[in-house]
Amino acid sequence: MKINFKGAVAFAAAALLSVSAFAQSVEFTNELSSDVATIRKGKVYNGGEDETTKDFAGLEENVVATFTSEKVDAELDVTFILDDWNDKNFGFAWDDVSWFVEYRPVEKIALGFHEDVWLEGSYLPIYDDNVALGNLGSEGFTVAATPIEGLKIAVTVPFGEGDDGVNYFTRKDEDDETVKLNIGFGAEYAFEEMFTVGAAVSNVADSDNRGFGVYAMLKPLAEQDFVIRVGYSYSKAEGEITEDDEVVGKYYENKIDDLSISEDFGVFGKSLFNVSVEYSLDALSFSAETLFNTDDKSSDYDMYFAACVGYELSESLSADVTGKFLFDNSSNGAESVIGVNPNVAYTFGNHTFSAGLNYETCDGDSFISIPLSWGYSF
Repeated sequence: MKINFKGAVAFAAAALLSVSAFAQSVEFTNELSSDVATIRKGKVYNGGEDETTKDFAGLEENVVATFTSEKVDAELDVTFILDDWNDKNFGFAWDDVSWFVEYRPVEKIALGFHEDVWLEGSYLPIYDDNVALGNLGSEGFTVAATPIEGLKIAVTVPFGEGDDGVNYFTRKDEDDETVKLNIGFGAEYAFEEMFTVGAAVSNVADSDNRGFGVYAMLKPLAEQDFVIRVGYSYSKAEGEITEDDEVVGKYYENKIDDLSISEDFGVFGKSLFNVSVEYSLDALSFSAETLFNTDDKSSDYDMYFAACVGYELSESLSADVTGKFLFDNSSNGAESVIGVNPNVAYTFGNHTFSAGLNYETCDGDSFISIPLSWGYSF
């Protein structure tokens, strides 16, 4: 039986309603945002056409509801977009729907459905997401145990594998090769709030698509907000590059492809390293991160670096500036990408309003947008 999109949403909503009936706490956030308009100048940002295009950037609505209790936690995260999809007609569409339910039948065991369980060291604070291979969970079923304080061990079985959405124990693919059950496992150990170390292995039974990640997080100054994260991930899994329905190449699926300001560029490779630091002192904050491969010639870019400096002007007003850089180290590679994003935010009660400017340039071409958002939480 294949579980479709509507069925998954209905199941998640029903689970959330059940949990909310006896939830000890409820958190709700709503963010309405838009980049207003995007201006793309030159071949780099217009699919090889030397022109300047202007487009409505769409209106995005994101709603997150989280319920927690002694035995059960659940979350529903829904995003939809209003946009002129064919440059002529406006309409609504789902952009993303994610959810999880975690049940703890006994003190040291947790059963998770559709739940990400990220290793601390896999997080990129400016990109605000994790490296994919740093996940102890999956969009399936996860069992996590904490046999001793600070140690977490997990086994996960993703759902949705194969063309019919089933993760079979064994099956034959279109090339008549045997594909085995996709199963992953991993562990993480945390010592108080000083450091964590962990590792995760995905697709254990498939040597061609197996991947693993090793990560660590360190807080060297106990009395200050200073965090260092490092990680390494490896996978031989490849995807196909197609043009006009013909396969013209392959790329490694160990990647993050929307790292730049325009979200058009990223880094991928068989091996990826990530490093990030965060530091804050009174009203001042600083963060920096990098993701790079080991000279993968099939990747357009080999290194990504970003830095962000923020300052709280008052209790309700703050400002920050983020810079991003992507570099390709091959002699005939892609031109470097440089982007900047200044932003201001004003908080009033449970409401936060923010406005900024996105600017990016590559090989003399440019991308500009004006991000605005209003957020509400309780």
